[in-house]
Amino acid sequence: MAKFQRKPPRTASAIIRDMMEIIDQDPRSMETIGKVVGIHPNNLSYWRSGMRSPTLINFENAAQAIGYKLTLVRINDVDSGL
Repeated sequence: MAKFQRKPPRTASAIIRDMMEIIDQDPRSMETIGKVVGIHPNNLSYWRSGMRSPTLINFENAAQAIGYKLTLVRINDVDSGL
């Protein structure tokens, strides 16, 4: 059975948009991914639409559920103001 074709993510966050595009390619349902993450699947839809933003721990868990991990990468040309 083919997955439902969703509209492109509307969230303002580029990284959340990237995650939603990856989730769209995942053969599992939003319900299944939500269960793995430990959140209600509606939360994934809210993240997608920009209605809500995930907590960092939920975002990290969602990344792991789809086979990714979050990392910090130093930006050398940023003036920290410290």
